[in-house]
Amino acid sequence: MTDLAPGDLDLCPSFDPGFDLDAHVAVVGMAARFGQAADLNAFRGGRPADASDATAGPLADADAFDHRFFGISPRESAILDPQQRILLECAQHALEDAAHDPARDEAVVGIYAGGATTAHAARLRRHAVGSPHLDDRQVRAGTGADFLASRVAYKLGMTGPAVSVQAAGATALVAVHTAVQALLGGECDLALAGSVTVHAPAGGAPSGGCAVAVLKPLRAALEGGDRI
Repeated sequence: MTDLAPGDLDLCPSFDPGFDLDAHVAVVGMAARFGQAADLNAFRGGRPADASDATAGPLADADAFDHRFFGISPRESAILDPQQRILLECAQHALEDAAHDPARDEAVVGIYAGGATTAHAARLRRHAVGSPHLDDRQVRAGTGADFLASRVAYKLGMTGPAVSVQAAGATALVAVHTAVQALLGGECDLALAGSVTVHAPAGGAPSGGCAVAVLKPLRAALEGGDRI
């Protein structure tokens, strides 16, 4: 990742005079968890020799979640699919990495994200047989992929579009593409894009992970002094 500041484009020979700042988007923040790599620093520290070891296997501590930080009750936290919880955490960390707080800034922030299909809803229904305290509506809200983006937007105080993206193995790429188009079209000032795959308990499930990027129009990022 390269750090750019206002005026850097004038000094960089790779940018010609015809370069259109308004047609490009910058990455101003990131957060991720892959396998045994708890964050981006752990992932970078394992490259290049043992990067595969850091990203292999189920996501570590997938069942750990600070529900109080997000204003979520213990009961609601237990209902939430681990994917919902981890995407929420990564989105918060990505915004911190971008030095942006939706609750304090006036920028319109959107999120475009998707996740995998898991067995969490089936486990909830299986263990809730005969329980009057858990209905199907709660299960759908806590596990449905349609609620991934909207829950993050609600909990983190975002006021822009909240779009759940599903595109099989291309979900993350489509989320980034959709976010870029929204930024260039003026639908939001800042956009989070990412995806999550978490199977818990892991069992024999493939590798899991979550990644979120914070995107901003290049001109606005340079003028705002963001780290790119």
